[in-house]
Amino acid sequence: MKKLFFLFGLMLLFNKLFAQEKLPLLFDDIKHDFGVVKEETEKISHSFSFKNISKDAITISNVTTSCGCTATEWQKTPIKPGEKGNILVTYTTTKHVGKFSQPVIVHLINDSVHNIMLYISGEVLPHEKSKLDIYPIPVGNLRFKTTHVAFDKIYNDIVSFDTLFIYNNWDKPMSVVLKDLPDFITCEVVPKVLKPKKEGLVIIRYDATKRNDLGLIFDRLTLLTNDSIENAKTFHVSAEIMENFSHLNLNDLKNAPEMVFEFETSDFDSITEGEVVRKVYKFKNAGINDLIIRKISTSCGCTASNISSKVIRSNQEGSITVDFNSAHKKGYQRQTITVITNNPHKPTIKLVLQGYVKPKKLITND
Repeated sequence: MKKLFFLFGLMLLFNKLFAQEKLPLLFDDIKHDFGVVKEETEKISHSFSFKNISKDAITISNVTTSCGCTATEWQKTPIKPGEKGNILVTYTTTKHVGKFSQPVIVHLINDSVHNIMLYISGEVLPHEKSKLDIYPIPVGNLRFKTTHVAFDKIYNDIVSFDTLFIYNNWDKPMSVVLKDLPDFITCEVVPKVLKPKKEGLVIIRYDATKRNDLGLIFDRLTLLTNDSIENAKTFHVSAEIMENFSHLNLNDLKNAPEMVFEFETSDFDSITEGEVVRKVYKFKNAGINDLIIRKISTSCGCTASNISSKVIRSNQEGSITVDFNSAHKKGYQRQTITVITNNPHKPTIKLVLQGYVKPKKLITND
């Protein structure tokens, strides 16, 4: 008997929620499928038409959606008995690729029934990219996918390859050659002359053995062309070069040096723009073999560093003195000092110097 009452209650609730004849507004349809549309359509709309079938005037207080991609418009004034109206629902297809199903909730004033649920659905096909989309960076009539070729983490004893992709958006053939290459980079342009509206590539060979450096390094290269707008086009090549310790045996690893700092982060109190802050980072070689400081670099030209010695014996101490010049700096500052050593377990350590710089007070003549 309890099950019968339970099922009967569910049926009543179902009828109250979903039966159109119980609602004061009778909609021609409560669901609309846009089907398959293209992303470049930008916006698609459907009008849900209805009629007030109640004996009272009905006011729609709000029409809400679950996503900012869906907008709605509706009549704000009361809808008289027998009067017709519509709710316009607009879906933004731009950057909303794929299948979608959005509820649209109609809120009524002074109404005893639940809110009215409408639904829109469909599928947005991705925008078919043009050559200008694929090559978004114009430099004169030559376009690039990117003007930064990044060799992520590479060892200092290998040669790496990467590719720069280019597109001739000119109505004439464009010749491309490279100017003043450093000895550790060689490039091959394919083809050497780009036909109008054709793609090409620059194959970059990066020889880290000849670069003879460590850490994150940036270089600027120049393409020379016959472009009438801008014949020289620059792009950047970066590489994070790491020392290769794979040749070390177990004994080498066991006896490796270890750089241990008293502290790796230093805070300075609030200073006034133009002041120079000096901090000394003390460390010790807690390993067995000699600790060799390969390189120290800073994140800003405003920060300079000086090492007490580049070679630290076992159990000996050393220090790195850091000066931060706050000229033309305001607000919270965070400078990093990257230290690269011959420790195979932790070759890179980042020191931090941070604090607040107050703006310099302007001197006024009374």
